[in-house]
Amino acid sequence: MRRQRPLAFVETIVSRLREGGVPSEHAYRVSVVENDEVNAFALPGGRIVVWTGLLREAESAEQVAGVLAHELAHVERRHGLRNVAHRAGIALGLRLLVAIFLGGDLDGFTRLAAAVAVLAASNDYNQDQESEADADAVVRMHAAGLDPTALAGFFRVMSREGAGELPGLAQWLSTHPDHQSRIAAIEAPAHALGPVTARPLGVDLDAVKASLGTDGPGDGPR
Repeated sequence: MRRQRPLAFVETIVSRLREGGVPSEHAYRVSVVENDEVNAFALPGGRIVVWTGLLREAESAEQVAGVLAHELAHVERRHGLRNVAHRAGIALGLRLLVAIFLGGDLDGFTRLAAAVAVLAASNDYNQDQESEADADAVVRMHAAGLDPTALAGFFRVMSREGAGELPGLAQWLSTHPDHQSRIAAIEAPAHALGPVTARPLGVDLDAVKASLGTDGPGDGPR
């Protein structure tokens, strides 16, 4: 079976999603990280992090695009570091941020831990941010020539598989709308936008899965 590098796959999708949109001040960078969690999230400044578990569980490239469109919306709306704490989990988010930005420096880790703890304690992250990002994703997908209901399809996969819930320490941080509510909130405006002028992405999710099944993500964070 043909293989495709996961990072190239994700970068191609992000590039398409940015076409025709409102000009952005962010220079987006993508990381694909080996992790079985079905998750992706945005870091301040335009870095998008995708767990390989998401690529393994998605049923189509357009479902992955729907998730990435959602993450771009978080960046453009400046939902920021607090969003990372809630959506990735404090412990997991800290490890990732240290690995990417601080090079594993322990003093930096301590300072960052204190900062994120304060952000989490304020607890003003709410479902509105997720709903805003979902709505923006619908519009962005439609403009990109992609199925604007694909994100809803991904939530159906998550509901069926029981995926996407935050484990352990991070569980109390979860304030996301439930999957069924999000599906309904995505599909109504998507249908209202009318037919999509479809433009294939030219990527192969099955080839990405074949690569993950043998070599892992291959590209690593960057």
